[in-house]
Amino acid sequence: MFWVALGHACVALAEQLPVRVYTVADGLSQDAISDIEWDPSGFLWFCTTDGLSRFDGYEFTIYGRGDGLTGNLVTDLVITRSGQYWVAASPGGLFRIDVAAALAGGVGLVGARDPAGSSARPFFVASGASELPSIYRLFETCAGATLCGSNRGLFRLEREGEL
Repeated sequence: MFWVALGHACVALAEQLPVRVYTVADGLSQDAISDIEWDPSGFLWFCTTDGLSRFDGYEFTIYGRGDGLTGNLVTDLVITRSGQYWVAASPGGLFRIDVAAALAGGVGLVGARDPAGSSARPFFVASGASELPSIYRLFETCAGATLCGSNRGLFRLEREGEL
């Protein structure tokens, strides 16, 4: 009987937890979220069906097609141990975020073939294919390699920004 009463007390406490729901009305780019990452600076990043949202605890900053992404469907984000932020967007696009530029108010999206950083362009496939696969998942291995799960198999991101 004691365990039953204790169980009910725990449920009652859990039901009283404060819950804050953030939606499009609060500045989130879309209510449907596919991934959440917390970065070393304390920002929360949300991958949504309508762009990438960064939350500083007070307001959202949104990155999407207008900022250079190939599409607004952002499927995944990985923050590597070396401090690189990789974003998978659909249709086919893999981008790196220059966080310093993003925090300074710029777009901060750069591609491997864009050394000037003037516009965001997706990273290219090393085999010379004209378009990127649709990338759905990103993962960093224990050895520091970044893997990309796509509609055309598994790719490994090379240091030069090629798949």
